[in-house]
Amino acid sequence: MKNIASSLHLMLCKKTHHNNECNWYIEEQRAECWELERHSIWLAKATRILDFSGLEESVFSRILERLWRVVGTLVFLKEHYPTMIEVIDMIVVEASKPTLPLPDGHLNQDPHE
Repeated sequence: MKNIASSLHLMLCKKTHHNNECNWYIEEQRAECWELERHSIWLAKATRILDFSGLEESVFSRILERLWRVVGTLVFLKEHYPTMIEVIDMIVVEASKPTLPLPDGHLNQDPHE
């Protein structure tokens, strides 16, 4: 669970770390880091997300590894093309929506694809 919490923190924490707005990396240096505030918060978040997913921890960890590549790419694109942030978000949201089959049984709504 600690690996999941660490990965989620890395991917999702919106606080700045270089000015200690988030103390994650300061806590990391202490043996009891998982009992400290930031680590406890992210461990609780990880537990809730894992429970919500309904998956086993090992399966969720493998999925999270793949998501890390996606998130890394999105962060790169947003940093290098800041004017595209809204467009990138829109495309990701739309691409994430499930495609429902049409009455004729076809999944794709565009007959030319």
